[in-house]
Amino acid sequence: MVQDTQQRPVYKSFEYVTPSRHLSVVFNLFVFMQVFNMICSRKINDEVNIFKGILTNPSFVVVWTIILVVQIFCTQYFGRFMSVHVNGLTGTQWMYCMLIALVTFPINLLLKFVPDGMCPMLGDEDVADV
Repeated sequence: MVQDTQQRPVYKSFEYVTPSRHLSVVFNLFVFMQVFNMICSRKINDEVNIFKGILTNPSFVVVWTIILVVQIFCTQYFGRFMSVHVNGLTGTQWMYCMLIALVTFPINLLLKFVPDGMCPMLGDEDVADV
């Protein structure tokens, strides 16, 4: 439980009303980082343009859109059911979630330039695969 500087529980007076907003932000941030990672993981051979051909795969677009819409509705309207704050997130909290989750893209770009030799090989590899 989170405590203030005098070691008193911070959320004690609200714990029976609604879950905290900061935990709702953490949940939302985690899901949106995964949603953006879905876009990044479409290209696995160190291709830099991860958006190339994104609209040519209708299954991906439909699944990605459904996940996005369901996450927004769950966070904003299904508070008790999803154990998030009953009033959802504020506009500022949504902005922070999106900005932090967008860090997924530059991290993915940087990882594309890491040489394969720097990564340990796990499992049995065929000599021809190396």
